[in-house]
Order: sequence, then C-alpha cells, then structure tokens
Amino acid sequence: MTRTTDVPGTNTHSESTHSADIREYLESFPESLREIELAITQLGDEPHRVSAINALFRAVHSIKSNAAMCQLDAIVALTQPLEDLLGAVRSGNLDFTADMGEILLMVMDRIQQFLQCLLDRRPFDLLRFEAIKPALRAYSRATRETSAEHAHIMIELISGQAAIRPQHSLHQAETDIFCIHASPAQQADLHFFRQLSLQLEKRSPYWEQRTGRLLRMAVETNQEAGKPVDPVQLEAAVYMHDIGMCFLPDGLLNKEGRLTEGEMTELRQHPHTAAALLERMSGWDEAAEIILQHHERPDGTGYPRGLRDGQISPGAKLLAILDGFEAMTHQRIDRQHKKSVVRAISELNACNNQFHSDWVKVFNQVVRRLLDT
Repeated sequence: MTRTTDVPGTNTHSESTHSADIREYLESFPESLREIELAITQLGDEPHRVSAINALFRAVHSIKSNAAMCQLDAIVALTQPLEDLLGAVRSGNLDFTADMGEILLMVMDRIQQFLQCLLDRRPFDLLRFEAIKPALRAYSRATRETSAEHAHIMIELISGQAAIRPQHSLHQAETDIFCIHASPAQQADLHFFRQLSLQLEKRSPYWEQRTGRLLRMAVETNQEAGKPVDPVQLEAAVYMHDIGMCFLPDGLLNKEGRLTEGEMTELRQHPHTAAALLERMSGWDEAAEIILQHHERPDGTGYPRGLRDGQISPGAKLLAILDGFEAMTHQRIDRQHKKSVVRAISELNACNNQFHSDWVKVFNQVVRRLLDT
C-alpha cells in the first residue's frame, strides 16, 4: 500500500507557524543546494580535497539540523545516513566518487520535492523515502571494495534506471528529420520554422543548439512509442513552442532572481503567442494545440488553462518532458549548475504530477539508447 499524506514527517505543531517554517526552510534550500553542487564540482576535479569534503558535510548537516528545528522528521531520517556516508569519506574509509555526488544530488532533489508538496498541500509518497533510507545506511557502511556496487544500487533505486555515467549528454540532430515525409508546402513551412527557432537560440547563450537536441529526442521518443503524434506536426511544435519568448523583454528573459507575479504572468503568455501564429497558417492546427498545452500538467496545476491529464494532447505531454529535460541538463540564467542525465531522469520519474508517466517510461528507454550510440 502506498502511504501518502498532505503533511508528512511532521510533529504536532501550530499549523500557521509550521507552514511559515516550511516556507522559510524551502526558500533557504536552494542556497544549501548551491553549496553542495559547488563542493561536488570541486571534488570532481580533486576527489580528496579536504576543504570541499568538509563543506559538503557541513551543508548536509545544516539541512538536517534545520529540518529538526522545523520538526520535519522525514528529512532528518533521510539526511542522517547521508551525513554518515560523508563521515566515512572524511575519515578516509571511503573515497568520494562521481556516483556518490550524483546520489547526494538526487536525494536533495527528493527533499526539495517533498518540501514543495508540503507547502502546496499536495500528497507525497513517503515510501520513496522509506526505500532509500536502508540503502543509504548500507552504502555508508560499505568498504572501498563494495562501495561501487552500493552506489549503483542507490542510483537505480532513486532514478528507476541502471547507472548512467554522470558526464554523458545527448547530441543534437544536425538536420531536419521529418521534412522528407512532409508535403512540399509543409517542407517550406518547416524550414521557415526551423530558421525562426535557430534565431531564437541567439537570444540567450544558454539556448545554443537546443533546437537540434530537442528535435532528436522528439523524433526518437515518438518513434519508440509507435508514432502516436503526427511526425510533421511534432517537428513544427518543437521548432515553434518557445517562439513567444522572442517578444519578451531582455530584462525578463535574462533575469537571475525570482520573477514577480506580473513577470510570471507575462512569461506564461508565450504558448499563446506561438500557438496563435500557427493557427493563422493553414495545416498546423495540431502543432498549435501541442504548443498551447506544453506547460499543462496531469494534475491540473499547469498553464495556461489548467487542463488535466485526459484533456492534454499526446504531443504536448511529450514536449513537456523534452522541454523539462533540456532545462534540467543545461545551464540557465537562474541555475549555473546543470544536472546530469541520470539526475534529470530521476527527477522526471519522480514528478508524476508534472509529467505523464507513460511518456516518461518511453523517454527513459530512448535516453539510454541515445547515450549508448
């Protein structure tokens, strides 16, 4: 039986005070995560760097201590074996590895998702934590000879995938893929859409070559699923889904801090803009629908219309996953540390409310195949 709760891992506490504590804890969490990411980056270059190991231990200990103060018992129970694991590294019983860094980051992602669920009063599956804790405890007690095996078990447990080397990334598609299947008129439109997308890439240094990466993932995933989405319409949607970003001011597009409510409203107009452009052209209604819906979520919390799972088109569900994966695995103006492929897959698998699980399963298979080529 899956154990879920609206406010898990907490003791009896004044509801309003506790909500304020959780909000403050969640708001401070990104800074702790940045400290962890920085230390892991340093250890990637120098695995025995004492200052980085100590910084990593302090950051995890701080997360645990603050969770205890907020009476977030589930987080305390999860971070204790992490602290024990890093204690083994500090004492010299274990060596820090890239896989260990991935595990730390994936656990932090789970904690952040848990906190957001608490704040939004959405259910969270506590069994996710319960399954991770004993495996983490076993990992912290491993020897040098067995630590790699324990790490692979942890990665598969958290991500739902066998271990993938963290440094791997996906290559882009170099040319149009579907044009040969399109009519001459569609081919002309697709070439035009592609040029617009390539121009959009120039708006931000973080978007370079994203068109090709998204297109390749879209092609492979749709094909793996049996082509439930018209390939030509999907290609158009990939090219045009963010064209509305062209009309946003530079100050908004490149803002590093949190967006205001007004700025968020303006940003969320971009699917409307792109869809409206295609609706005014003959033969692109399906692509327009995909674009309009690609920020909708199965649980109804997406935008612009708050559609639920059965109301969202298959192409939009697919594009949401591709867009999310691209954002996770490449630097952005608001996040300088990009996530590895395995960490991004782990997050996709955990976000059942945000991404359609059937499409995520297909995407998992495609990513693994693309990494092997």
